[in-house]
Amino acid sequence: MKTKSNSRSLGSRVARRRSSVGPDIPSIPEEEEEDAEEENDEDEVEGGEEERTSENGTEGEAEKGEKTDKTDKTKNREKKEKKQEEEAKDFEMDVKEQKPFQPVEIPDGMPSIYHHLFSEARWHALQHKFQAELLQLYALPASSSLKTALAAGLMAMKTPFCTNDKSSDHHSSRCPICISPVLLALSQPLPPTNPSTSRLVCALSGAVMDEHNPPLVLPNGMVYSRKSLMDMAQARNGRVLCPRTNTEYLLTECRQAYIL
Repeated sequence: MKTKSNSRSLGSRVARRRSSVGPDIPSIPEEEEEDAEEENDEDEVEGGEEERTSENGTEGEAEKGEKTDKTDKTKNREKKEKKQEEEAKDFEMDVKEQKPFQPVEIPDGMPSIYHHLFSEARWHALQHKFQAELLQLYALPASSSLKTALAAGLMAMKTPFCTNDKSSDHHSSRCPICISPVLLALSQPLPPTNPSTSRLVCALSGAVMDEHNPPLVLPNGMVYSRKSLMDMAQARNGRVLCPRTNTEYLLTECRQAYIL
């Protein structure tokens, strides 16, 4: 600060005069020196206050600038979103207003062998050609990856006996294709799987019949798992009921079947 430099220069001058001049010359009174120091302190305090006010002013300006930047960004985002919504609405309106392919009128005197070239099917054939060329140009598959994955999953689960008819013997409550009519309709053009190993499933419980749950044959020839028949026999005092023929048998009348 200028006030500090002035006070220092004044003190150095006084010290030089005292040292250079003899004791006969009168020195500056102490009261005047104290007054000069107080004035210098006041100047320093005022300078510090001015610096603080300037710093506060710059901070306030920076905060205002940040707020204005944020408001500008939000406004720009809102404008972009509005534009996107308007474009989407315009696209929907254009799609709704589109008309189907209009057949071209056959010119007079045109031989009948060329009439098929002016039919509506020619427009669809042209559309398919454009799609095929586009896929070939960009090396894209003819079908989407979702369609391919869905077809693979349906072929893995489909069997020749899948049906939505719950009264049928081949209907299974655990088969996704038998339960869902949508999946059954999608699986119609797909071939069924040819599993290398077959599994026997109980019609009562839907559990797989194996060495831990072997199949039992009723006297009428129907086959069910041992666990499901034992649970039924415990609830019916040792008797089992065939759900297909509505006939009762003793559990001891059942015979175990062996899978080769």
